[in-house]
Amino acid sequence: MSTTACPECGLPRADDQLETVPCPICATVAGQTPARDAVTRKPDTDPTAGLPADASQLHSHGGPPANFPFGAVLVFLLGSAAGVGSLLGWQTAFPSRSAIPSDSTVTPVEVSKVERPLPALPPKQIAIAPFPHEPKYAEPEPDPEPVPVPDPKAIPQPQADRIVVIELNLPDAVYTLPFTMKKGERVVLKGKVKTLRASGLDGGAVLDASALHAANIYVTGRIDGRSSLKLNAPNGVVTVSATVTGKSTVEVAAPGGEVKFSAPTTATRPGSQIDGGAAVTLTARTIDLRGDVNGIDTKVSVNIPRTGTLRVAAIRGTATVEYRVPEGKGVLDVSAVILAPTATFKKAD
Repeated sequence: MSTTACPECGLPRADDQLETVPCPICATVAGQTPARDAVTRKPDTDPTAGLPADASQLHSHGGPPANFPFGAVLVFLLGSAAGVGSLLGWQTAFPSRSAIPSDSTVTPVEVSKVERPLPALPPKQIAIAPFPHEPKYAEPEPDPEPVPVPDPKAIPQPQADRIVVIELNLPDAVYTLPFTMKKGERVVLKGKVKTLRASGLDGGAVLDASALHAANIYVTGRIDGRSSLKLNAPNGVVTVSATVTGKSTVEVAAPGGEVKFSAPTTATRPGSQIDGGAAVTLTARTIDLRGDVNGIDTKVSVNIPRTGTLRVAAIRGTATVEYRVPEGKGVLDVSAVILAPTATFKKAD
């Protein structure tokens, strides 16, 4: 709320009461002639009356003027004293909780001097660089000597009227016969090889690898047309994935090893079937014939040790499968899943 001094006595008054409510001291209303003046002031009073004739005496201290408002001053002083008394009485009756008594012994603390202990930190580990030294380099291993592989161009092509002999010394390498044998061609393999790969034989061709020691042998082509194949893999594995037919002969010597005719016979594919009057002789500890043994005059002869295993998928037609063991004694594991009434599956005398 804004206030304005009374134009007569100087008492601070609210602006909205200045022109409507008479002043409590001088009874003056702004814009009107004070009531006090209407009673005490004469209309034709000389303003210079009572002043000294000499201007130098204007500043002399005299008594208060006759019309000085002693009553107003007295009322103001009494009101001030009453206000101070009321304030002191209120503070006495309702002391502040935060007030500190005058006789308190609490000593103010200087915040700048308060020291808060810091948490203990683990000792910092300083990494020490290793002492410089010359780098050591591992000496490279010497490159293995290349295995000499016969150049296919250096091998003479087989002919029906002569025998081609190939000497191999590849105990850690793979040798693949570089040509397909047919029309009576004859090849003899000797020596040692880790893996031998041969394709099919046809037209009376002969591949004699009985003098070649191999760890693994793979035959992937058809053996047909009275052809002849001889393989030797002591303690190794021989895998035949094609058909043997056309009165061809196959001899596999893998004592202590394994022989697999791996491709099953289905209605659309012959797989590794033995038929057509073929004669197959197998010597191994484990023999697995997944292709059918079928046809007229087809015969498979098996030589296995006393604790060997023979598995035959099917024996059909008039085919014969017979097995032999040393001295005719042993506990064998032999079986034929399908055996036709006209087929033969027996132990040889």
